[in-house]
Amino acid sequence: MKIRTPAMIVIIVLTALFIAHPLYAQTTWYVDDDAPGDPGPGDTSISDPLEDGTADHPFDAIQEGTYAAAPGDTVLVADGTYTGIGNREIRYQGKAITVRSENGPENCTVDCGAIETETRGGFYFYSGEGPGAVLEGMTITGSSFNAAHPELFGNGIYINNSSPTITGNVITHSHNDDGIYCGGGSGPAIIGNTIADCDESGIVIGNGNPIIRDNIIVRNGSTSRDGGGIHFTGASAAGRIEGNYIAGNESESGGGIYLYQLPNNTCTPVIDNNVITGNYAMHSGGGIYIFYANPLSLTNNLIAGNTAAASGGGVFLVSDDLSAPGVEPILLNCTLAHNTAFYDGGGLYVRAWNEETAAITLKNTILSGNEAASGENFFLRGAESTVTITLDHCLIEDVYQTVHIGQQTLIQVGPLLTDDPLFTDGPEGDYHLSQTAAGQAADSPAVDAGSDLAATICFNGLDETICLDSLSTRSDGIADAGTVDLGFHYPEATRSIFATLGCVPASGTLPINTLMTVALHNLHPSATRRIAGKINVDLAGGQGYSNWRAGFTNVGAGGSYLTSWVQNIPALGSLVGDSLFTLAAEDVTPSPWNLPPYPPAGDTDTASCTITGVAP
Repeated sequence: MKIRTPAMIVIIVLTALFIAHPLYAQTTWYVDDDAPGDPGPGDTSISDPLEDGTADHPFDAIQEGTYAAAPGDTVLVADGTYTGIGNREIRYQGKAITVRSENGPENCTVDCGAIETETRGGFYFYSGEGPGAVLEGMTITGSSFNAAHPELFGNGIYINNSSPTITGNVITHSHNDDGIYCGGGSGPAIIGNTIADCDESGIVIGNGNPIIRDNIIVRNGSTSRDGGGIHFTGASAAGRIEGNYIAGNESESGGGIYLYQLPNNTCTPVIDNNVITGNYAMHSGGGIYIFYANPLSLTNNLIAGNTAAASGGGVFLVSDDLSAPGVEPILLNCTLAHNTAFYDGGGLYVRAWNEETAAITLKNTILSGNEAASGENFFLRGAESTVTITLDHCLIEDVYQTVHIGQQTLIQVGPLLTDDPLFTDGPEGDYHLSQTAAGQAADSPAVDAGSDLAATICFNGLDETICLDSLSTRSDGIADAGTVDLGFHYPEATRSIFATLGCVPASGTLPINTLMTVALHNLHPSATRRIAGKINVDLAGGQGYSNWRAGFTNVGAGGSYLTSWVQNIPALGSLVGDSLFTLAAEDVTPSPWNLPPYPPAGDTDTASCTITGVAP
């Protein structure tokens, strides 16, 4: 952990002042639907007669704040549930402004009030907004679509020809429509959100270049629509799908992710570092459905426990002529395990389109425990065409019994292992590799069996490049070193809490009155955590007090709990010297809050300060 001293902070702030040249003066506009001066709390038609968007006289509708705000301004929304005119179909009008909740999505809700006879949406971005248009920390619920009112959009968030930043929100219960829709060549950054329980797709991308990163995308979709979690299509679409948890979604095809393009067009997103699990497709591609999306890179993905009623329980891939070296789709360090297809290709289904040829490379990848009527681990098909699959340092359990090859060519380039990978449970999930160094009885054959060094296999993270030597296949979380292990590498365990303890002044002649300040910070971007804190004291004279101050509190996502008091150190000779105060904090979040991919309860942090008493 890097510690910044006060002097360092001053230097950083002063440096920022000298190098930053804002184009606009920044103003904060306040919104509160039940402020003390509002004679009609919750009713935007009755407002404070002195309403002007200040802290004392805030607006009672979010749209009033976005209308008043100039580029660079922030619209700060107080806790509450916002409904009615002015609190739905909210527009930014092309401005680089931030709309942010005061205390996170658990405390601030935009309820569109869905009804079957109307189309109602949450936030609209269609005026060329760029990354400086930010939506942060809101719950958006109750949007709805009715075909009789197509002039409006029934999404929680609608984006067209714009590229806003959408971060730390909860988008849920979008009725008869998608949670987030993005079209018209947009390139939004959709980062750290929860998109859940929407009737159609969680996120739809058409002809765009988005960043979809570190989101929780769960329980979206319907079996009459393709792409339950993410629907990604278009004549020219790229972008990145990285670090997401995509689970429990359903669709016609592509339960987790659906990628589709017409021949000779380009739909080439990068899909890295995702967990795609428990999704269902009524047709094909329980985890991922890919049609002509080439070239395509899938690095370090866990695709497990998905189901397709037809083919491709884990991944369904239709490809075309990709014979040029290095162009074919590649699955690199992926794990496809315990997926099910009722017909063909439990783990992976690959076919060529019409009379074309197709090629795909699997490298450092594990296929194990998948089930299907034919080709349990993978199935290759092409009636008049040829599918070429290159296996480079892979493990395919019982390969000769679980692989179906028709009129295709199977090329083995690197070593091919056929043994049980010996998966084991760990704090981050069920697909760690058994290792004696981590306490298991045997080493998985997939350990140190890869093609390259772990340090050389990398992908883009949120703010940096991440290589597999910073991630782990071990149940104890120790990072992979040397030759890369096969299969999915789990990210480092996410720290959910951070504790600070301050004492001012920290020394002086007895008696001393010291201001003690405790802060418990919830670092998780989208989940409330219950944090317990206790202060232990070791006095200069040798006496100790455990649990001197103790208690717990619920802290919203990204929020903090603060408390302070004046501590008197009396003029006793035994207190001359150093008295140590230690704050021990623990995440004691109960279920059902504590569900994947939230960090597990039990995370801890400590902080301390010393008060030095000088003899009077």
